[in-house]
Amino acid sequence: MISAISYSQEAGIGIESNGLDTPIYTIAERMPEPKGGMEAFYKAIANNMLYPEEAQSKGIEGKVFVRFVVTATGKIRSVEVLKGVNPALDQEAVRLIKLSEEKPGWTPGQEQWEQVNVQIVQQITFKLKAAFKEKLKKTAQLAVVEQDTAKTGDGIGEHDSLMTDLYSRADVMPAPKKGWEVFYKIMQENYMYPEKAVSKKTRGVVYLKFIVDDQGEMKGLSVRKGLHIILDEEALRLLSQVSQEIDWYPGTRKGKAVNVQLTLPVYYELDHSNKPVYIQSTPVFSDTYEREWAYENLPVAENINGVKIYHKPEIYPEPKGGFSELNQFFQENLKYPEEALNDQAAGQVLVRMIVTPDGYGYDEKIEQSIHPALDAEALRLIKLFNQDKKWTAGMNMIKRVSAYVLVPVNFFITGVPNITLYHLDSLMAIPNLLEFPETEAQPVGGMKAFYQLIFENLEYPREAIINSSGGSTYVRFIIDENGEPTYVHSVEGRVIGYGMDQEAVRVVRLSKWVPAMHQGKPVKQMKVIPIKYVVER
Repeated sequence: MISAISYSQEAGIGIESNGLDTPIYTIAERMPEPKGGMEAFYKAIANNMLYPEEAQSKGIEGKVFVRFVVTATGKIRSVEVLKGVNPALDQEAVRLIKLSEEKPGWTPGQEQWEQVNVQIVQQITFKLKAAFKEKLKKTAQLAVVEQDTAKTGDGIGEHDSLMTDLYSRADVMPAPKKGWEVFYKIMQENYMYPEKAVSKKTRGVVYLKFIVDDQGEMKGLSVRKGLHIILDEEALRLLSQVSQEIDWYPGTRKGKAVNVQLTLPVYYELDHSNKPVYIQSTPVFSDTYEREWAYENLPVAENINGVKIYHKPEIYPEPKGGFSELNQFFQENLKYPEEALNDQAAGQVLVRMIVTPDGYGYDEKIEQSIHPALDAEALRLIKLFNQDKKWTAGMNMIKRVSAYVLVPVNFFITGVPNITLYHLDSLMAIPNLLEFPETEAQPVGGMKAFYQLIFENLEYPREAIINSSGGSTYVRFIIDENGEPTYVHSVEGRVIGYGMDQEAVRVVRLSKWVPAMHQGKPVKQMKVIPIKYVVER
């Protein structure tokens, strides 16, 4: 009933004391290893795991991060849960780590040829078999549409009746009647970072979910993915407070108001002096982060029909000539299906494909569907592009590799019969935005100054360190007429997870720019910046 268990070590060189007579290293010249290698460790965990019945009956799965010390004699000491899932699973994970002292046993770490105490972090994943989950589903007679019964006060969390038509994505997203700028302002004015969380340097993202129904009422507020009970409760309080001052326009599908579930990330970040940093966040369709969380669980690469294909290369493939060429190709070759026009269908189709080391795209498949006719047109466009055009291959360890790439194709009706297709993952109509101005926007002080700012302010997220995760994330933003970065967000399909994307977004917001110029006037321009994280090994 388990899936893969991945080995990771905590980065950052340091020595500390933890009740043992000799120092504890977090990085050593030679790190501890299970006897027989990780394969033996995996086998021991699989043979000895006892999936708690309490967690099984509730369908609870997840990853438990356990921190412990491998002593100079190969003993396991100071075992503690760094990030848990459920008390029963946490306890079982601790038991398994303690048991690993004997089965398979550990070879101690070394520093300057001497065996030393080393602290490491081990991730153990609890995953139920698909057949067991299906049995649970049938036994519990789970509804197809999730019923949110979380109660958080002020009536917002009360969702007493099952919504039979609840959408995770719509043609038009729900929006505050007072506008997004007012929403952002109220969020910032009511934002608080609990002192207890600051003192413990607890940081990260709390993901809230809520529903805007077909009447524009906000309900069903609850935590979708928590961080810490103190911050979870504060995030709920924040959005509850904001909801008292904000009324909503409902989302629509095919011109009809519908119930739409949204996800709002609430960021809790600290700067180098341990002071809270406010990061603006925007509600998104609920399936947006589902893909990101699913992506985090993917391996770096896997063998498919004898070919190693990367899910997470250090550098992702992109069209030769850039995405602007792909966008131009779409605009020139798009044939908006009449069937979709008649149904007033619009939105984003996601196409996943593989790019070979030679730059050829193939195996195009629909990742996210919105309408059969639009899905077929998106596939036709991508396949047509792949016939005549090549891609810049993905890279890993300075080698060209086969890699997956996710291409969003957005169909947007601005008024029949005028059709506008945006490749970009935003459907907002932004006035005065030019792709090719006469003078490009530039960072104040040039790109060298920009990357110096990134270097000085970027903090490697703890979860990424624990998982020894790195790679390149891409941040898309618009430089406005005043040189300020706005609409800053990660490029969908280019996220690398573990908090690295959010941290890159935070730092890019700190940058200052000389705006683009066109016909003697400052104008808005969109930029995409890659930011690379490198794990020191």
